Order: sequence, then C-alpha cells, then structure tokens
Amino acid sequence: MTDFTGWTSVQVCQWLKDIDLGEFCETFEEHEIDGATLAVISERMSERLFPVIRKQSLFLTQLEKLKSTPMSRENPPRNIDNSSQAQSGPDTSLVFPTVLRMAIDRRDSDLKSASKTKLRSLLIQSLFDHLSKKTMYPTHLQYIELLSNVIMDYPYLRESIGSGYDALLESLRNKFKKERQPLVANNEIQRLKERWARRKRPLQTAEAYPSTMVDAGEDERSIREHLRVIKEETEKLRPNLELLKERMALIKIYRRHFVSNHSTEEIISKFPCFRLAKMLLWDLRDRTNVDVDQQILSQLSVMAPKILQVSRSPLMEKFRCVVDDCEDGRLKKGLQLEAAILLLPALFKEDPGLLFEVEGHAQTCPPDTPTPKMVLKGCREGNPMQYDHIVVMLDGQSITEESEDISMALGLILCTYFLFGIQYPKGLKKTLTFLECIVLKMKDAAGLPVTIKRVYSSICA
Repeated sequence: MTDFTGWTSVQVCQWLKDIDLGEFCETFEEHEIDGATLAVISERMSERLFPVIRKQSLFLTQLEKLKSTPMSRENPPRNIDNSSQAQSGPDTSLVFPTVLRMAIDRRDSDLKSASKTKLRSLLIQSLFDHLSKKTMYPTHLQYIELLSNVIMDYPYLRESIGSGYDALLESLRNKFKKERQPLVANNEIQRLKERWARRKRPLQTAEAYPSTMVDAGEDERSIREHLRVIKEETEKLRPNLELLKERMALIKIYRRHFVSNHSTEEIISKFPCFRLAKMLLWDLRDRTNVDVDQQILSQLSVMAPKILQVSRSPLMEKFRCVVDDCEDGRLKKGLQLEAAILLLPALFKEDPGLLFEVEGHAQTCPPDTPTPKMVLKGCREGNPMQYDHIVVMLDGQSITEESEDISMALGLILCTYFLFGIQYPKGLKKTLTFLECIVLKMKDAAGLPVTIKRVYSSICA
C-alpha cells in the first residue's frame, strides 16, 4: 500500500476531483474522511458514500489503483497548495490585528463577554477570515486545531470550563453558517438540514419518582400515624425539627409518590411542615447531600461583584445605588450577593419575572405560574432590594414566608423545584441550570450548553 494514509481530508477531496468524483467532496468532508480513513473503506462502506452504482464502481477501482501505485506522502494529488498541506499540522500563520493583540495583552474582559461586544466580534471575524481562506466548510478537526493553537498562544482566551474553547467554537461555527447561507444551493445540505430539524430532545424532569408507594416496614395505619404527628408538631410555636425529619424520612417513598400525583394545595395540606424553610432545605439535602443555602452563600458570593460588573440590566442603576450607599463591608457583600441573584436571569437573557416579582408592580407572568418564585413585599420606591419580607409562591399558593433574605429565598425556590418535581421553565432554564451545575455542583459542568459556559467564562474573566 502506498503512503497516502497521511493525506488530509482536503487532499482526499483533491484526489476525488482528479478521478472525476469531485461532486462527492462535501460528503467526504461531512464524514471527515482523511487518508487513514480512505485506506480502510470497504465496499459496504462505500455504498453509504455513493448512492449510484456506477460512481461507486469507479471509486472502488480508483481506490485499488491508488493502493497499488507507487505514490508517497510527499507526492500528494495535483493542485494541492502549501496551505492545504499544512492543515494536518499546527497552524502558526494566524495573525491577529494590532487592536486585538493589545486587548489580549491588557486582558480586556470584553473578549470573554457573554454578550456581543466589538472586541469579541473582531476576534470571531479574525478567526473566520483566517480559516475561510482555506475552506468555507471546515471540518471539526480544522476547528479544534485552530482554536487549540489560539488558546495555547493566548492563554487569556482559555475558557474556565470544558475544553477551554467551547464558546469560541460555537461562535465560529455560527459565523461560518451565517456566511455560507447565500452560497448554499445544494440538495444534500438541504436534506440534512431537514433531517436534523425534525429531531427533538425528550423533555427532562427534575426527578423520576418510584413506582411503589409504600416504605419498608410501613402500612396504611402507620403512615396515618406519622402524618398525624407531623401535622400536630408543625402547628406548635416551636416545632421539633428533628422529630419532623425522623417521621418524614420514614415515609419517604409514600411522600414522593403523593407529591407526584397531587396538586400544590393538596401537598401542602398533607405535609404542612413544608411551609417551614428548614424542612424545605432539609428535603433537598436529604435527596442530594447538598446544603443549598451554604453553597449559594459560598459560591455565588465570589461571583457577585463580577456579575454586577458585566450586567446590562436596566435594574443595575437602582441596585448600584443601594450597594454603594452601604458603608459596612460585611453588609455590602450581602447586598452584592442579593443584587447578583436578581440580575442572573438578565445575564442569560431570560425572564426575571419567573424568578422574582415586586408586589404591586406589573408582572411579566401570571400570578398562578406553575413554577416557584419569590414575591418581594413592601419594596420602597419599587426597588426590589428594599423589601420588608419575602414570600415563596407556587401555583398561587404561599409555600413559605420564612425567607430571611433573597439568597435564602433562591435556595428555597430550588428546593421547591426538586420537592415538587417541576421541570425548569423555558424562560428561566439557563439560569437554573447554571445554579444547579456551577453553584450547587450537583451535575458535571462539562456537559453544560455552550451559552451557559460563555456566561460563566465572562464572570470568571
């Protein structure tokens, strides 16, 4: 066999053109077929690449000739220029404009902004200009080779999670798609677009509930007794929380099955202890071993100053006045955290009305929204940070009024999502997923959507 196994996918495409099969270059690019892959293509595999038997026969004949012809890696197909040959190795020819290099040198945060900025647009444009000189249809390998070299040469551009260039990769791919739109007039591309457009992801719920509804060692009589004790203890002025936790743990399966099959009003009536903030926090800790209140205080507090810095919400000025007027350092950090929480949805370009509402002001969603949110009551001059007290609401029902501050209310909202098995609403899904994966660390952040990674990188910049 000749040493064509070292060919790049571009060289393979040039060989296809040489044997009058250039019309299939796009298919080969799509399947990322390089020289090593070409060498092991069987007759069965070729059926997927060539729908017409005559073309398939020509390909197989020419492939056999290629394998038996004395051609070396140093003598690739004709009309391959030096830039194409260099694609298999590190790409060192990328040169950024001076203004971009200066911005990188001074570690300008606009380069890692989650929103569109002039510098980030210039960065993507520079990457596009460089790669588009070679092809308007880059392969995955070409993308990652370019971006890997970029973050090695300019470490500041490395993102905080994932591969280090996930957000850049998505932006660059979108740029190529946008620029290619006027050029696309290919039936195969249209067929693939229609094919993938029909694919839908299944909806995910917060938790799958067990099929059985009776706990080990319990029966109908004992469950009734546990419920009676729970109700009586909850009504006391100072409930015994340890007793409540003990009884609730004994009927865990029954409780979760009941929650999955009844309304909010019925659940609160059956388990009134869930009006107690500490019992809501305990329930999530029992499920996930995560102290949600502590995680929010420790993790989100660190990010709060940067969230305030990068936010472009119209509420920002109101919040800044409250924070800047505070002279006590400890209280000021607490106010920064509260402001950051209220600004999170805007950071992800989502609906803040699904997270909080100011009593007496216009609402962006109905009062009986089937997802939990905090209602800020007694706000002076309509400023959400100047509240008297907070109520966590769900389905028009008051869940708890024991939130001491906005950070605790956020924790109770997350507890309510898990307790009631509520799916994250579309208008707040990115915000809640960010909290679940980055702040609470309940899931691996590596699998986060790129849009969330981009926002996180801008916060960490």
